[in-house]
Amino acid sequence: MFIQGISLAPDNFNRTSPFVTPRPSPLDTNGSLFLSGFHLGAEWQW
Repeated sequence: MFIQGISLAPDNFNRTSPFVTPRPSPLDTNGSLFLSGFHLGAEWQW
């Protein structure tokens, strides 16, 4: 599954100190995410 246009936390972290200057709070929604996985399961009962 591939998702585009999401807001990821590392892209929106503002490293500027709030005590030195006023910080802008832009929201970066240009992130993308790729999810892949495989699941195999089995159940056994005596």
